[in-house]
Amino acid sequence: MIVLSTLILFMGFVFLSYAYYANPGKENRPVYSRDFRPRAMHRMDTNQAIRFFKEFDRLGQDETFIYQPWVGFSERVFHSPRLNVDEAKPMPIRRTIQNGSGRGGRPLLIWIFGGSTMFGWGVPDDETIASHLSAILSRNLPSRTVAVTNHGHSYFFSSQELTLFQMLLRRGDRCDLAVFLDGLNDSFSYSLQDVPAFTDRMTVAMEREQQRNPTAQTYFRVSPGFPPVRLLLGIGRRFTRQPVSRPAEFPTPDVSPDVSTYQFNLRAETALGSIYGIKTFFFWQPVPGDPRYASARELAARIRQAVHVDDFHFIADIFKDMDPRDVYVDYHHYGDIANERIAEDIAREVLARLPRE
Repeated sequence: MIVLSTLILFMGFVFLSYAYYANPGKENRPVYSRDFRPRAMHRMDTNQAIRFFKEFDRLGQDETFIYQPWVGFSERVFHSPRLNVDEAKPMPIRRTIQNGSGRGGRPLLIWIFGGSTMFGWGVPDDETIASHLSAILSRNLPSRTVAVTNHGHSYFFSSQELTLFQMLLRRGDRCDLAVFLDGLNDSFSYSLQDVPAFTDRMTVAMEREQQRNPTAQTYFRVSPGFPPVRLLLGIGRRFTRQPVSRPAEFPTPDVSPDVSTYQFNLRAETALGSIYGIKTFFFWQPVPGDPRYASARELAARIRQAVHVDDFHFIADIFKDMDPRDVYVDYHHYGDIANERIAEDIAREVLARLPRE
């Protein structure tokens, strides 16, 4: 009788777990959407923007990021109507809406690198810098197929971008142009230590793993995606107050910015590009005027004075005459027209370097 009662209780718990995750309302807790501002989404009305922002809540409901070798982590594969992170090698990538595909001639292959602003945090697939760049270049190159791959990832800074660039080339992948957009993340405390974000969490995970018997054999394993396990893990995170990974954070004001790391990464990426016949472009991005970003602006000023190469473009001041509420969809991520403006600046420099057709 005890065994039967236990089995009934277990089956009931499994059923309730499935029911919990089958209810869409449970999927949309405000993980990220509470920080987003509809005003910066100029091609949506307020209600459309609010509905879209909930797609980011779905991305972050369990955990936005997964472990990746060499670079530390990336976003997990995720699909929704207007927010998609697609399976790719060596790691998932944000979907880019390609324009002008299927045209004649050799395709123009472009890789773009950066952090969450390049990823397109807070905007739909068709409003990322990558999608706008694809559209602009396709209009200006009507006889060529333009293929833009978005290698931007949340929290990534220039050292991780260099590592990812190397990984792609080592795999045998090739492109014609590589674009790097940096600035904000290079001013954060983790980047000034030249380590990926979440290094402390990965260190703790490794220490916990070492406490176990490394020779122990596991013959039975339950997937963490199994609804009862997923529910228990979620309850555990809530009671232990484990932080949700959030791309929105502020620079640490007590650490002096150092330009040497960025300069090294720029030179290394330029050299790799030269070896493999890839034109490289570097852009220093805009950041908000908010006092919390004083260290990011200090770093920008030092970079502007220290970096003098033909392929480096300082665009940190392009929004100086705009209302920040029209530019930033949250603390420091760009809205739709801001992404388009950055893409226009990138496209202008790319087109100037391409041979005339």
